[in-house]
Amino acid sequence: GRPELQLVYNLGFTILSFFIPIIGLFLTFWALGSTETANITRVVLAGLLDAMGVCVMHYLGQAGISNYTCVYHVAYFVGAGVIAVVASIAALMILCLYQSPNAVWKRLLIAAVLAAAVTGLHWLAAVGTEYQLKPLNGSEGISESYTIVPVIVLVSRSSLLWMMC
Repeated sequence: GRPELQLVYNLGFTILSFFIPIIGLFLTFWALGSTETANITRVVLAGLLDAMGVCVMHYLGQAGISNYTCVYHVAYFVGAGVIAVVASIAALMILCLYQSPNAVWKRLLIAAVLAAAVTGLHWLAAVGTEYQLKPLNGSEGISESYTIVPVIVLVSRSSLLWMMC
């Protein structure tokens, strides 16, 4: 209930974390190539790029917290990365292996895989993070306008994946 204890985000980190998944998805689909058939090497590379974009977005956003120091537990950090990699590769396998590109079932399955992965990744990352309050210097709490940025990131990423399918 104390405003000075609310998370305060650095605007620069927040904006950068918005663009990271966009760049990551661009690289993801560039790695898949423009050919009709994608080989397993391209799918794995693209999945790694996509997972890296998601993880960098999350941890870069965490680095932007100005009034707390985040302490990460290695097992949770690695676990979150593994979830991101496996889910990204699985979603891209579904995208590339089934030859009905406009099928609604395919989009729903990919969306379900990615939604479960994002939920699992963020839950695991949150459980494995300790927030240590830095000495208070009279800073104000987080502005409500900053709350919209994570929502925009998630909607943009989902929209891009939907359009690319």
